[in-house]
Amino acid sequence: MYEHTTLPPIDFLKLVEKDILSDSKRVDALNVLPNGVYLFGHLHIQFHMKYKGKWLINPGACGEPLDGNPNASYTLLENNRVVERRVQYDVDVSIRALRQSSYYKADKMNAFWAELIIKNLVTGFDYFRSFYALVNDAVRKRGEHGIANEACMLEAIKTWKNR
Repeated sequence: MYEHTTLPPIDFLKLVEKDILSDSKRVDALNVLPNGVYLFGHLHIQFHMKYKGKWLINPGACGEPLDGNPNASYTLLENNRVVERRVQYDVDVSIRALRQSSYYKADKMNAFWAELIIKNLVTGFDYFRSFYALVNDAVRKRGEHGIANEACMLEAIKTWKNR
């Protein structure tokens, strides 16, 4: 969604709310929850919404937000009010640590993956989505199904590097 353009947070929130509330199974699941605060993550995109006495909050990402803003994000809930904040941090320190890590040095695939993470750190954009599209193309070309094997991953890496 964010790969080469930024979407203002209010527009993203509207899309998320529409997506959640347009699915009857999701609405049914929300309706059975008691009123309260529900935190979740792994999306790397900060947002919140209130629905019938329930706060749904994704505090964002400290270190790899994927919404076009590379600053670390966090969320405060104060007096029944959500406050979303961003803070700059020294990305270069994180990059140096990643490149010096045993993970990075383990093999070429790990190094590629780490460089993709670094690209996300610097830009705040989600390059994983583009890469996984290439992986899925490699899986289809090979007539395979399910999770990509190493050959598909290597083919996607080669395509990525040649674009």
